[in-house]
Amino acid sequence: VLHDCVYDVFHPTNYSDTYKDVSIGVPMVLTIHDMIFERFPIFVDKMTLLKNKKELAERSEAIIAISNSTKNEILNYYDNIDESKFMLYIMALICVILKKVP
Repeated sequence: VLHDCVYDVFHPTNYSDTYKDVSIGVPMVLTIHDMIFERFPIFVDKMTLLKNKKELAERSEAIIAISNSTKNEILNYYDNIDESKFMLYIMALICVILKKVP
């Protein structure tokens, strides 16, 4: 299905292995909300989730983190991620949309 459409940007909504090997020739942007399963891996049923999430993060051209804290955790757990990959945090985007930026 992914190859039947034309995309400008690919933004997967989960860390499924469905997307792991997808190469559709457009930039991929990944949103990471937290690193809770990396912090507490005992609560993860499938270790493949953690592996897929890391691989998608490494393949992404950009990563949206919801906070500076999440960004720092991503950098802490994924040593192959460059800080230049990060985009605006979600709260910063909301403030811009609501025009509440000082």
